[in-house]
Amino acid sequence: MADYTDLAKVKAFVGKVSDTAIDGKINNAIPWVTAYINRNTGRRFDPFTVTGLKVNATDRLQSKLILYDHENSVHLLPIRTITSLVEGGATLVEDTDFFVNKGSGVLEKNTSTTWLSTGQAFWSTIIRDITVSGDFGPATVFPDIEAIATELVAIIVLEKTKTYDTAEGIQTAVITKFPDYVKETLLAYRVVST
Repeated sequence: MADYTDLAKVKAFVGKVSDTAIDGKINNAIPWVTAYINRNTGRRFDPFTVTGLKVNATDRLQSKLILYDHENSVHLLPIRTITSLVEGGATLVEDTDFFVNKGSGVLEKNTSTTWLSTGQAFWSTIIRDITVSGDFGPATVFPDIEAIATELVAIIVLEKTKTYDTAEGIQTAVITKFPDYVKETLLAYRVVST
């Protein structure tokens, strides 16, 4: 899994490009922030490949299959390519047996043709009966996700400050709370259904 920010971006964000004393703290926080973003949205924001993921439908009359990796707790979206899809031992053909809704991470059975070729118009509910391989995630990390990851790392390592001009003079405060816009952005990317 690729991280959504890096040491140089965080150091530039906090204005401490030449300070190496905080490098270890930043490097330790970066993968935590990436995992936090994935966990709170139910998806990944980097390009990734999945090979041999076992899935199944949850309803016996289900013609749409949401691709979800239970082991990593993420939806596989967007779908860039499906390289292999096997159901009950039969290899299915894209645009003949099933259609891909790339943006939503959904595979839809072609109920008119799959009934003829496989004898099954709906996705299998047999546990781990469907095996999928393919390429998923956006081609590059979204700029707003990169910016949020960078800011969250700065907050976690206590390097994000805000300066206030008060009656007593200039005051500097360390920011320790995630800003509301971060929570709102992650909520907007959240995938609700599994």
